[in-house]
Amino acid sequence: ALQDGRKVLVRSFARDDIGKVGKFLNEMVKEGALIALDQKMSQSEEKESGLQSLARINRGELLLWVGEHDGRIVARAAREFEGRRI
Repeated sequence: ALQDGRKVLVRSFARDDIGKVGKFLNEMVKEGALIALDQKMSQSEEKESGLQSLARINRGELLLWVGEHDGRIVARAAREFEGRRI
C-alpha cells in the first residue's frame, strides 16, 4: 500500500504487459522523467522490446517486475544478470 492508502500489486512481467509497459514508458518519456529512454517507442518497438525481455527472462538473464494499480502499469523494475543465469 502507498502512503495515501492506494494499493499497488507488484508482480512479474507477463506477455500481456507488453503494450501496457510500453505505454507507461512512453508516458515517462513525455513527462521528461530521468529514465534510460529519451524518445517514445513505436508499437512495433514496444512489442519487440517486450518479446526480447521475455526471452531474457526465460534464459535466466533478467528479472522484471511491474507495479499495477487499477489495471494500469505504474512502475517497472528490472535486475539484469550479465554472463550468468539466476
